[in-house]
Amino acid sequence: MIRTVRLVLPLAVLACSDAAPPPQQQAPAKVPRIAVEAGVVRLGRGTDRVVQAGVSKPVLPLSADAVIDLGAAGLGQRIIDVGVTLQGPPTLDRQTSAACRTWIEAPGVGEANAQTLEARLDRWSEASLRIEAPLPAVARLRLDCAAPSGTLLRWAQPLARPLASAEPAPLIVLISLDTLRADHVTGFGGPEGLTPQLEALGAEGLRFQSTVAEGTWTLPSHYAMLRSALYGYDIERGRPSSLAEVFAGAGYHTLAATGGGFVGVFFYFDQGFDHFDERWQGTDDLTAQVDAVRRRLEASRGVPTFLFFHTYAVHEPSAVEQAWYDEHGKWRKFWPTRQHAEEIRDFYASLVARMDRDLAPLFATLRAHAEERPVLVVLTSDHGEAFLEHGGFRHGYNRTRQTLHDELTRVPMIVWGPGLIPADREIHWPVMLSNIAPSMLEATGIERPPSMMGRSLWAVWTGSTEVNRTTGALSQTQGSWAFRAGNHKLIVKMPPKGERALLLYDVENDPEEREDLLARDGERADAMLEQLRTRLLDFGVSSPSGTLPECPDCEINAASAFLHGVMQDDPQNIELFRQRVREETEARLKALGYAED
Repeated sequence: MIRTVRLVLPLAVLACSDAAPPPQQQAPAKVPRIAVEAGVVRLGRGTDRVVQAGVSKPVLPLSADAVIDLGAAGLGQRIIDVGVTLQGPPTLDRQTSAACRTWIEAPGVGEANAQTLEARLDRWSEASLRIEAPLPAVARLRLDCAAPSGTLLRWAQPLARPLASAEPAPLIVLISLDTLRADHVTGFGGPEGLTPQLEALGAEGLRFQSTVAEGTWTLPSHYAMLRSALYGYDIERGRPSSLAEVFAGAGYHTLAATGGGFVGVFFYFDQGFDHFDERWQGTDDLTAQVDAVRRRLEASRGVPTFLFFHTYAVHEPSAVEQAWYDEHGKWRKFWPTRQHAEEIRDFYASLVARMDRDLAPLFATLRAHAEERPVLVVLTSDHGEAFLEHGGFRHGYNRTRQTLHDELTRVPMIVWGPGLIPADREIHWPVMLSNIAPSMLEATGIERPPSMMGRSLWAVWTGSTEVNRTTGALSQTQGSWAFRAGNHKLIVKMPPKGERALLLYDVENDPEEREDLLARDGERADAMLEQLRTRLLDFGVSSPSGTLPECPDCEINAASAFLHGVMQDDPQNIELFRQRVREETEARLKALGYAED
């Protein structure tokens, strides 16, 4: 039995530019909000981040010993989590370690609450201190350790989380199943019985049948999910705030478990996360990843928590493809036949089925939490996978792989939250991944930062209003654009060389996008082109009348800017970053099929 969660009803519903009143023009219902009573307090000053064994954490300034004033924070009935690690050159003995202690220093407290930790190279050690009563004003947290010669000792920024709360603490979850095309999910046009776990979750919540991914590869679409901005077109404005940073600022404990690569430390996706674990490589690691996340969630029951869960379980290049690589791991220069593509599509479907099965324990855990606390889950994907339907194969930022047809741009989206989201609903009007972050923030009553350009759909999620049918959803890749509004989709091909080409489809009656309607419905295409230009203005992207932005290298330039930024941000750890994270990231991207040469 799912418990009905406590809701806070605002006196007035804020205007939602992606929502419109029902046809009867009745007054919209009040929209619920998820309340937070006591949040996480971050102690000390997190100056930078350190990555050890695939786990990134914010750290305190360099110091062997640290003393943090606790009295000023007014802490009582809290659990303080601490972590420590050692850094050292590759030539150092990897068994090097140091004995560390942490305790609360206060009159009458003594050191009975002291915890010992063993600081190790290349991994984090963690411990927790329990505070049962309010601390005096002179209380301090002591972190004591002697770093071995040739090492740097780094303390993770301590977190003080509530020991108990009068009201259940909310759990907000964003799940990204990388490379999952919608028509391989039961309930979204996929075969019956292929994904029973996803089908059941969708039946308990809201299914967006026409979700459009902003990009056709991993990085730009996750950028849209977590930063609600159009990747590649906002370099001059600087890096926008991430969803994790905003939740952290509002007192949420922020956790992530990802497959790394384009959703990893190297591209700043760890920013704002207290614990960012990018160790999970894909299909064979999914069960272990789910188990690790379930343990983290168990410890978060009394804590407002934001979890980002990402897996490459269906992204992995299949065994069928291995023959296409030479003995040096280089891509053989030939294109697959239809038979090859069908073989790989069948293998892809088997990966989808296996992923669905392996996610069952995670969904069971979320349902168990929903019996005790408010839980809001958004499950989606960053892009699909092409199997020569329109000449493209798989996906990636290589231009020869790119199309903007639905096999790459249409992804599933399920919004689930017992007591928050009415069950068994479908919406067919197009929405975007950049709607997710603003919607989650409105759900929790947190002010969204100006850098988030997407529109909130929280009122739509709760059934308080309908999607505004005057807007549409866009995708872009390598300077080409697609725009979907209602039943129609416009593709604007803008190749590096050659004339712009338009394609127009009625995707309701022609879901495989076989019949180009441009010749007999040119007026609609012109109108949609102007709608696309207007929609781009929402993301701060403008162009002269009658044109679209022409920037075939914007995505790659943005990726290069990210890499350059990473290499400049942390001078104290620059050598370690170059030697480890960059090599690991490049190897990971190659394993995922992004690096062919």
